[in-house]
Amino acid sequence: LLESQIVSRDNIQSATRIYNDRDGGIWVALRNGQTYRYNNDLDRFDLVMDLASCLGRDIRLYDIHPYPDGTILAGSSEGLFRYKNGKCDFLGLGGLIVESISEAYGGGLWICAGRKVYRSENDGTSISILEGIPETQYITTLDTDTRLFLGTFAEGIFVYEHSTCRTTHLTGLPYVPVRSLVTSRKGNIL
Repeated sequence: LLESQIVSRDNIQSATRIYNDRDGGIWVALRNGQTYRYNNDLDRFDLVMDLASCLGRDIRLYDIHPYPDGTILAGSSEGLFRYKNGKCDFLGLGGLIVESISEAYGGGLWICAGRKVYRSENDGTSISILEGIPETQYITTLDTDTRLFLGTFAEGIFVYEHSTCRTTHLTGLPYVPVRSLVTSRKGNIL
């Protein structure tokens, strides 16, 4: 289905992120800068963003954060961009690879870029660095009311306590990439 719509046939290597929005929509972001959204009515994927074409140059896409109004925040090899109605705006973190964008508990976003974690407003503006965490390659986050879980490329998971601003390393997990963190219906971290 999606394969027939993509010029590049290296889909396994190209698929960067599959995102399920609050309305049940399925989004697929590809490394080449394209993002597709599943069209339930037509039973197909439709191209909704082509970041490389919008910018007029090759770019690698690492993560997306879509909004109901059609705006998409795009984490890329050149920083953070906002895409809306065919227009691309650079928001910041230039020169850094933006690995992930995730919602912060209580509002805002967490952004993993370079070897740091940043906090921003919901629209990707007012970006500030999270202090007090070890410098390593962070690739995903999961925020709760008391703790921020930080998945890394090679060091497992760190936990940042909101109340004390202290970070600890979770033990018992091999030093492997942790690319995804989710909560179960009971609130357990998976």
